[in-house]
Amino acid sequence: MPEISSQLKSYIPSRTAIVYALVAGIWIAFSDHLLGLMVDDPGILIRFQTYKGWFFVLVTAILLYFALRRQVLLLEQKSQQLILHERQFRTLVDNASLPIFIQTNGVFAYLNRQALNLYGTVSPESLLGRPVLERVHPQHHQEVLARIRLLNEEKESVPSLEQIHLRLDGLEFFVDVSAAPFQFQGRDGAVVFAQDITEKKKFEMELRELNQQLEQRVRERTARLEEVNQELEAFSYSVSHDLRAPLRGIDGFSQALLEDYHDRLDDQGRDYLQRVRKASQRMGLLIDDLLKLSRVSRAELIVTTVNLSRLAEDVLVGLAESEPERDVEVVVEQGLTVTADSTLIQIVLENLLDNAWKFTRYNFLPRVEFGRRMVNDEQVFFLKDNGAGFDMTYAGKLFTAFQRLHSPERFPGTGIGLATTARIIRRHGGKIWAEAEPDKGATFFFTLPEVLITGDQLV
Repeated sequence: MPEISSQLKSYIPSRTAIVYALVAGIWIAFSDHLLGLMVDDPGILIRFQTYKGWFFVLVTAILLYFALRRQVLLLEQKSQQLILHERQFRTLVDNASLPIFIQTNGVFAYLNRQALNLYGTVSPESLLGRPVLERVHPQHHQEVLARIRLLNEEKESVPSLEQIHLRLDGLEFFVDVSAAPFQFQGRDGAVVFAQDITEKKKFEMELRELNQQLEQRVRERTARLEEVNQELEAFSYSVSHDLRAPLRGIDGFSQALLEDYHDRLDDQGRDYLQRVRKASQRMGLLIDDLLKLSRVSRAELIVTTVNLSRLAEDVLVGLAESEPERDVEVVVEQGLTVTADSTLIQIVLENLLDNAWKFTRYNFLPRVEFGRRMVNDEQVFFLKDNGAGFDMTYAGKLFTAFQRLHSPERFPGTGIGLATTARIIRRHGGKIWAEAEPDKGATFFFTLPEVLITGDQLV
């Protein structure tokens, strides 16, 4: 291992040599001086110096043995620990779920099991020592060479990048590759993490194709819708002009018969003509309401800040003027504002208030209230009356066109007003519902959520 060799080269020789030189120098200087003081005979002095030298060699040999033995044991222990750590690290990398390989000088130096599986082999020898570029699609060669240069020479990490790689059998697959500088066995290189994203890319391509198909269908259906709208506009024009004329003729001639031939007709004849007039007039009202419902569905929303309180008061004033003989208690909460299409919201209030006014007709103390409640930080507007009410069993039919819960003789109407109201509220992104009891009145609730305004358009 390079780390152990470095420690053996620097740690043992240098430290031992320094200690040995210091001890030897001190021993020689001290022992020679001491012998010179104690022995005068040159022959005996030479003999003692010889003994001293052998004694020094023996002692230093013993000391060196124990010192070196201790140091070698420490290094062996460190070496075993490093070997164990390397084995643990290699086991961890080998069993990692992410494909990992190491490249040095642009060739494969190590691959874990997942990396081998990624490239379609179980044998490391089939890839070790081979250039990395062999497993990369040619269209990515230049960018891979640039990344290898940054990793190996500049020691810079590189961001993740999607590439096409090649298995040993030539099959192409997509990978997300990221890498960081790494020194392996004394050589500069990089550790590379390669995640197979073939299924992800396949899903993205399928999703892109599906989006294109959906966009095409939207274009086709939009074109069809525009065609239907044009047909509806033509139909509306026909209804508005071609059907009104015969109805006016039926009503007009029936009235002429009643006026010009009144004396020649008996009571039954006059009753028949009155019924014809009422039916033609009701048909005219029905046509008007149908046209209004059609326009509500197709009209472009032009939103502004709308004062609901003021609109409600204006509608109620008009209703009171139409029936001045009625005394209805009216309560309108002030300061109620929303962001909405003012024309369409006026239709909502006209329909709801007209119903409240109509269904309180037979109450001795009629009362109509318009206000607001806060429910879960949301404005909920309500219109409450103490009129005829209705059975909640039939509440599901309430906002459907031509569905009536009361007798038309007692409470005239076309059965389209609430359907129009519900459609307007839904076009604004709101909700509408009702609560009632027979002969105890009804309360209609609706929400108009906060919206953004871009120019004059609802967002």
